[in-house]
Amino acid sequence: MDIQRANKDHPSYTLTIAPDLKGVPETMLWALYNRAAEARRPDALMADPLAIQIADAIEYDYARSFGRPESGQVIRALLTDQILRAWVQDHPGGQVVALGEGLETQFHRVDDGHVRWLAVDLPEAIAIRSLFLPDSDRHHNLACSALDLRWMEAVNPHQGVFVTAVGLLKYFHPQDVHRLIAAIAERYATVEMVFDVMPHFLVRLTQAGWYRRTPHYTAPAMYWGLNRNELSTLQTLHPNITEVREIDFRGGRGVRYRIILPLLRRLPWIGNFLFSLVHILCRPCKDNHFS
Repeated sequence: MDIQRANKDHPSYTLTIAPDLKGVPETMLWALYNRAAEARRPDALMADPLAIQIADAIEYDYARSFGRPESGQVIRALLTDQILRAWVQDHPGGQVVALGEGLETQFHRVDDGHVRWLAVDLPEAIAIRSLFLPDSDRHHNLACSALDLRWMEAVNPHQGVFVTAVGLLKYFHPQDVHRLIAAIAERYATVEMVFDVMPHFLVRLTQAGWYRRTPHYTAPAMYWGLNRNELSTLQTLHPNITEVREIDFRGGRGVRYRIILPLLRRLPWIGNFLFSLVHILCRPCKDNHFS
């Protein structure tokens, strides 16, 4: 990573970096690109000035890799924001753990002045994140794999815990996803989780290297997915999982997101083969013999 200049005290980032990211960590630039592109619009669906500043400070040809900006990741961020804002209001001073946080600026979008935030990601991702979104009294970055459960030692659960893993779990193998969700449900008295789920066919396409955004960028291989009619199986991963909700994925721009996808999601067969955003609620089970 080449850092050309830095002044983190300036209200706008006078920092230019040329990141050397590959594989899953590079996808954080994809999400940043889409959020920043949306935030630049005069009719923006979301306000994210930090995303614009960070995107401008990174020397990367976003369009060459990712093509035209699209709404899917923006909708995902907006819906997660809505869920988190409601949770933060009900849990003053609660703890949010953002697994695979990348360059997401969600803390600044939902901050109520009391929420505590732990951003967990691989060292190469946190090295870049910390330049733009450094630690503060209520926001901390931790260089750690989400599968390395030592991150749990940095969590203060007393006012409730909310775990996000948006854009992450699909890159793990199924057994690792199951263990991670079960460990979270086991560890905390009450916890909620949000994450996205890809259908099986898309997971298989990525493994074959067929999910190409542009001639210059192929999305990393995914390993875990569920069709929409299988989401209820998530409740079997631990007795403390009391409810699995699918969030209504709608909004965005263009015919694809406003008309075609909402229509397809209502169809009895093809609707099962679309991506999902899932909200899990956990409460302690009195007769918990899960192992």
